[in-house]
Amino acid sequence: MFITETIQALVFLVLMFDTVRILPTLNRMAIGKANSLQPGFESAIAGARITRNLMGLALVPMVVAGGAAQPYVPAGIVCFVALAVVHSALCGIQRQVLTDWREDGFGAD
Repeated sequence: MFITETIQALVFLVLMFDTVRILPTLNRMAIGKANSLQPGFESAIAGARITRNLMGLALVPMVVAGGAAQPYVPAGIVCFVALAVVHSALCGIQRQVLTDWREDGFGAD
């Protein structure tokens, strides 16, 4: 029981730390250039990360609690993985767009 509670606390702390790490992204999103897609990418990425982290924070106690919450765990895990895939795809698209803009000479500050 102690090991399970320790693992649950560690997963919870890691998800909380990752959520706090999103705060600089929210700042970049707020002050981004109005004529670029950068704030849109930042918003979508931050939204996917926050939703994924909240899903993970809800899943940790559900897995340990068992009982009535247990049927929702597989669907929650699928949603968590799907949000991780969406986040990775958005980051890849953002990186590709920024690379293309730099190659074309746009976005040079």
